[in-house]
Amino acid sequence: MLVNLSQQQINERYESLSDVLKDTIWSLTTSERIWHLGQSYHLDDKKISLVAQIVGRVLMGFILVEDVAHEIQEALGLDLRLAQTISRELHQRIFSSLQEEITKVYSPVTAMPEIKPIIKPEVEAK
Repeated sequence: MLVNLSQQQINERYESLSDVLKDTIWSLTTSERIWHLGQSYHLDDKKISLVAQIVGRVLMGFILVEDVAHEIQEALGLDLRLAQTISRELHQRIFSSLQEEITKVYSPVTAMPEIKPIIKPEVEAK
């Protein structure tokens, strides 16, 4: 599940990244690979954008490479087999050469727990 991240969380994590990961995030090659992959599976622009967000979160250490298929399935509403195929291709085209760097930076951010109101029990009047 794509957890909502604050801009501060993103900025702090980005600043801690190696130059290799920063360069990959901003690389035209990375963008083109994601775009062409999305088009080859007939994904619309919105879904390709979501794949790019997932890739970015992997490169920034918010998501494990092993969880990409599940993230794609959930975020894009795709069949698991198609999500796994896209995940494998992302691994081959982007993640495989960066595995050591990605592993070093991995540190997930958990979602803030939902805060529920405390309901005061009613006291019986005597």
